[in-house]
Amino acid sequence: RHCLQGLKDASQLGMQTGDIEFSMVAANFYVRKLTLTGGPLKRVEKEILRLRQLMHDYKQETWIVVINIVLQYIHNMMGKSDNPVVLTGAALDQEATMALGQTTQNNTIVRRNIYLDRLVLAYTLNDYSLAYEMAIKSAASEGTAASFRFVLMLFYEGIAVLALHRDRYKRSYLKKAKRCLKKLKRIS
Repeated sequence: RHCLQGLKDASQLGMQTGDIEFSMVAANFYVRKLTLTGGPLKRVEKEILRLRQLMHDYKQETWIVVINIVLQYIHNMMGKSDNPVVLTGAALDQEATMALGQTTQNNTIVRRNIYLDRLVLAYTLNDYSLAYEMAIKSAASEGTAASFRFVLMLFYEGIAVLALHRDRYKRSYLKKAKRCLKKLKRIS
């Protein structure tokens, strides 16, 4: 929560100085972190909609796609989706966005965000097999081993495989959880 105000200020500073791209990057980081604070989802949704409108006003198409992923994630958490572990609904069509992600320069950002959001949704909704599958895909598309997204992915992968171990008692899951813990210790 401590970084939220700084990210919000950075986004506003970018707007004030005319650095729209910087502003949109900071706004994206801001909403990403906002989703993790445990705040009321309605308030988070309202803030995302406000920033998405700003992105629309400044024709920031790439960042609109990225923020729509976050918005659909929030909608899914709010129960506004037919399938809560698929990012398809009022804000986003997961399949169309993934296809778009294959043809644009920002395909890695799109894939990473979709995989990570689906990982968190799947774990939250006790679909540990899907959570682990998304962790594998997320790790394969991840670039920086010390990024916040990577740390979050490792955490959720670790707890997903622990849940799978609990349900299926496969030793391989316990080894995978230990591997995640080792990586998290090394990063910290």
